[in-house]
Amino acid sequence: MTNAKGLLLSAEERRHLGALSRSPHAADARRARLVLLLARGMSWKVICAELPCTPDYIRRWKTRFAMERLEGLRPKHRGRPASLAERQTEAQVIAATRLPPPDGAARWTTRSLGTALGISHMRVQRIWERRGLGHAGALPDPALPGAMLSSVTALTGTRAPLPKPRLPAPAAVPAPTRRTQRERRESTRRHLVAAAIDCICEYGFAGASSAAVADRAGVSRGAVQHHFGTRDRLLLAILEDLRGKLVARAPRAATAGTPVADRLDALLEQYWDIINSRHFIATVQIQLGTVNDRELYPDVFKLMHKSVTELDRDWVAIFAEHDVPPERVKAARHLALASFRGLAVRQVYRSSRDGWAAERSLLKEMMRNALTPASAPR
Repeated sequence: MTNAKGLLLSAEERRHLGALSRSPHAADARRARLVLLLARGMSWKVICAELPCTPDYIRRWKTRFAMERLEGLRPKHRGRPASLAERQTEAQVIAATRLPPPDGAARWTTRSLGTALGISHMRVQRIWERRGLGHAGALPDPALPGAMLSSVTALTGTRAPLPKPRLPAPAAVPAPTRRTQRERRESTRRHLVAAAIDCICEYGFAGASSAAVADRAGVSRGAVQHHFGTRDRLLLAILEDLRGKLVARAPRAATAGTPVADRLDALLEQYWDIINSRHFIATVQIQLGTVNDRELYPDVFKLMHKSVTELDRDWVAIFAEHDVPPERVKAARHLALASFRGLAVRQVYRSSRDGWAAERSLLKEMMRNALTPASAPR
């Protein structure tokens, strides 16, 4: 079984993937074989049996390769925060790198510095790379005195273990503040919502399964169930999060005494910042994907109705002192939001990234004409 549309590979990519597929590192070889099978047009069902793997695995690495090509096949481990001991060791390595080596060499090597500090040379190399010091570190500070060779080396001609250089005491690193259980729970929930948004935008509404979200967030499937219960609750949390952002932004534009034009500019720019985002595109897919879902659609409808009611109320309050009829304010808000929705969706298929500047400027002009009283200066 084959697909009519396979991945298109250049000759150089095929050569590199062929070599990588024979790598002794099983994970690297597996990803390379996956891309080669996709390039041959093999179906996902055949690939799952061939490797073996899951559809989520195929979807993730196919998307990364399509976006970043060969670089996208490199694993991206998020890692864990550095401990206090690790930060102190890194500070010692950086400080020691500026000291002259005790054997009179022009600069340290990873092995000589690692021996002097009692750590592995690979650890030194990783710290240098993180700090952009290159393969051989940085030149020593000429203002600092060099250390003399040990007496054992001078007498016997053999190289004795290098003494540890006298290093300045590292700056005190404040101990990390321990978060409360509630803070950790809220952080995990936000992380899962962000992962779900990414999955919807990359794999589509149907492809954003609980397993895919858990994999993207780097947590177990049980964590998704623990925080949200079901996938439906997670989808509603995405909508609720966007509603909260829109409602929170509206009062910021309500500065007493400011002209209609200034208030509109502030409101519309705040709206556009939210709507022109992956978060909003994900909510559009959720709304369209749940239209025929008899169980989830009522909850989605209730949440969207709540958002409309709250935003209408805020806009009417913002323009109350300008004697604009409430119904006209609501109609103007609906028109502005509908226009922004259309521009945001259209942006997905548009190569230009100018943010629809001309269209937004025209919309602001239309809104000013609609909401500025006839007796007020425009």
